[in-house]
Amino acid sequence: MLGTSQAQQDDEDAVFQRFVDSFMNNEAISAERKQAATTAISEAKKQDSLLTVSMALALQALYPELGEAAAKVSEGDGHKGLQQLYKLTRSKDRFFAAEANYVLGRTLFSQQRYEECLPYLESLSGEFVDHTIRDGDILYYQGVAKANSLEKEAGIALLAQFLEDYPDASDRLRLSAQATLDGITGVLDGSVEDIAEHMDYSHRRLGFEDSGEQTQGVQKEIVAMLDKIIEQAEQQQQQQQQQQGQGQGQGQQQQPGQQQGQGQGQQPGGNASAQNDPKKVRDLRGAAKSAWDDLRKRDREMDALSGLKSKYPPRYRELVEQYFKDLQEGEDGGEEDNE
Repeated sequence: MLGTSQAQQDDEDAVFQRFVDSFMNNEAISAERKQAATTAISEAKKQDSLLTVSMALALQALYPELGEAAAKVSEGDGHKGLQQLYKLTRSKDRFFAAEANYVLGRTLFSQQRYEECLPYLESLSGEFVDHTIRDGDILYYQGVAKANSLEKEAGIALLAQFLEDYPDASDRLRLSAQATLDGITGVLDGSVEDIAEHMDYSHRRLGFEDSGEQTQGVQKEIVAMLDKIIEQAEQQQQQQQQQQGQGQGQGQQQQPGQQQGQGQGQQPGGNASAQNDPKKVRDLRGAAKSAWDDLRKRDREMDALSGLKSKYPPRYRELVEQYFKDLQEGEDGGEEDNE
């Protein structure tokens, strides 16, 4: 790992030196701004700042419009600020364009607009890879953005690489990366935790008034996964009822002198109950789909829902309950036509 860290440092030093040579030889930049940039670098060195800090300060001195655009976003004029940042990402100075891509990607990330921030972050590990020294930060933000965009495998790979390759990264980023990994690793497809992640995604996208095809597709997945869990819960409940019924039937004693044939179907508490239960269970299983589609008409479905919710932590129970509420509200308008 020490060898890797040294190689990373050498690469950063080389990129930083090319950056200094580039702006010093750029005739389009005024002498005043060049002097301000070199002063910023000198001050950062005195404070033992990281090269990323030195480079960022120098770029802000060379191009004050970058800080002005970022300030507009933070001060509430977000739309105009984002427009200005986007224009700066197309600068002819590739070192400046790289920094603008990073600032725009970070800004969108902070707004939880993960899908929108990814192209700008990915450009830094693509076309601008030789014009930035923020490789570790880029890996982190890409990994978290992927994880929150339901690209779980890609997110895990990026975050694992960040933790492996950048042991000296800030504690804030490393702790956040580990927490994100712990939260998504081992989550089974179709589990309640997986459904919660899909719901978080859907709610976030709808918060940005995004109800496009991708958001609608995720919503359909949510319904399908919930339906599957509900069906499994109902089947489990039916099996438990069947076992209870069989246990009660076996506990009853046949009356003395009663013939086996006469007892069948005549004594509600006798063995006939146990023998009739399988037919009853088959009927319930056959009606399961239609029953779950019309929750407001049957009490037993609500009983099964209560059993399902009790199995999971409060957050997941609330998600399931909200699903049922939305489903019922959606059926209000069309129920009379179906009866």
